[in-house]
Amino acid sequence: MHLGQLNIGRLLAPTDDPRVADFMNALDLVNGIGKRSPGFVWMMGGSGEPGTGNTDAAIDGDPQFIANLTVWEDVASLENFVWNTVHRQFYERRREWFEVLGDQHFVMWWVDPGHTPSLAEALDRLKHLQTQRPGVWVVTPAKRQVVSHVPMRRGRRVMQPAGHHLAEFNFGILRHDWDDPRVAEFTDAVEAVNAIAKRSPGFVWMLGEDDMDAAQNDPDGALGGNPRMASTLSVWENAGKLRHFVFQTLHNHYYRRGPTWFDPATGGNLVLWWVPIGHRPDVSEAMARFRHWQIHGNQEFAFGWDHLTDQNKWARAPHQTT
Repeated sequence: MHLGQLNIGRLLAPTDDPRVADFMNALDLVNGIGKRSPGFVWMMGGSGEPGTGNTDAAIDGDPQFIANLTVWEDVASLENFVWNTVHRQFYERRREWFEVLGDQHFVMWWVDPGHTPSLAEALDRLKHLQTQRPGVWVVTPAKRQVVSHVPMRRGRRVMQPAGHHLAEFNFGILRHDWDDPRVAEFTDAVEAVNAIAKRSPGFVWMLGEDDMDAAQNDPDGALGGNPRMASTLSVWENAGKLRHFVFQTLHNHYYRRGPTWFDPATGGNLVLWWVPIGHRPDVSEAMARFRHWQIHGNQEFAFGWDHLTDQNKWARAPHQTT
């Protein structure tokens, strides 16, 4: 059996309104990534007009009430696309573009291989879930048992190994050149924010400005020589210390405004991994970890923020030495 999924939402504005332009402009990119993802089977099509995706498949005649309907080989393949590709960046911004619906807006169900469900069929499944939740069957990835509803899994528990620190690498492409006034608020703050990081409890090391500039500008290097690239590579004692810097210092102000300065299709790429105490990773190693995470999802070799969502996973590991 394959897995069908339907996700619906109502846009805050018409599809040609500037308020939803970031979402509409990214549809072809995100849908293209979905179609190239491992385990993808089928996606409901639209008019074929560039930049419209399948938004012309309106629900109840409402052009702002749109649907995404796909089929996947299994739950794990769908999860990987949702959480481990650029799709996640747009999912996390959904409240900027979509109304908050009062009813359940997502449903999964098994379909026979070769069957492509219609929108009417999918909406019937969703309606059944909304009104008779225990009667809607989906299957857990681990045991393939029938249950009423299974939320998407966000990664297994990860423990910090003794004798290791946490490395982080994040990068994105600015919307404009580094010397463009439209990104000046960000570029002017880089030095100050990095200085705060270096003074933060638990900070261990950061790749220096000259070395990072050389890596970013090397056309044959791991980052491809894009002149608008912005990236950081650092090491921390543990995940809790990194989290404190990211969300409890001035960094959080700039983190939350990232979409103002970064291309939404490329901003916010981040990967984490454990490194032996004293090891200083380079950009090539960091990109190798990122590519591995893109393909394989959260594993001990490389993982994302979502692998550490439980508060216990942020805590300092027992018996950890620094």
